[in-house]
Amino acid sequence: MALCLGALAWRCYRALVWHSSWENIYEGTDTRFDSILAGCVLAIVANSRLGDRVQWLTRHASALAWAGAILIGACFAYRNPLFRDTVRYTLLEIGLMPIFFYVTLPQTNFVTRCLEWRGLRHLGQLSYTMYLIHHTLFHHFYHYYRPSLLLAGGILLLTIGYAQAMRMCVELPIQRMRSRWMRRAVVVAISPANQAADTAVAS
Repeated sequence: MALCLGALAWRCYRALVWHSSWENIYEGTDTRFDSILAGCVLAIVANSRLGDRVQWLTRHASALAWAGAILIGACFAYRNPLFRDTVRYTLLEIGLMPIFFYVTLPQTNFVTRCLEWRGLRHLGQLSYTMYLIHHTLFHHFYHYYRPSLLLAGGILLLTIGYAQAMRMCVELPIQRMRSRWMRRAVVVAISPANQAADTAVAS
């Protein structure tokens, strides 16, 4: 949480003192790493899937999720450039946290049932790569073509295609490689114990 506040302070410094452009703040790791840390905080302190007892949050999960959605909508509606480059990202993180908590509750509800649809689950697997590439594609094509609804639809298809290729050619092979390494690590870990047991039985 201290690092999240540090990222906010650094964004303010970049915007107020260095006068960095919104693109540099939007795309910079040094100015946006708190977004991942906010998710880590939620996973550590309020992870109902791992047995964290957060009864008050659970009882008010729906209301808090709605409040988070309203906060996010307000952040996008308020167009002040300095606000958008500094505090907005922190408020978006705060708004997203109760929404993520709500949809990960063990109890099923309408929202989670919708998110379990096969197509949405697949998009969820592609979503991080889509997030990483979509702005680059928009920036490239808008440099050569006038913005239009048709162009935006084409960029969306390219984004999904790129993310699907990354999943098939990079993510899944790495997952399979990691699974093999984990199995080997387990075999190595239990092998001496099995040898000791065999020796004891033989004696």
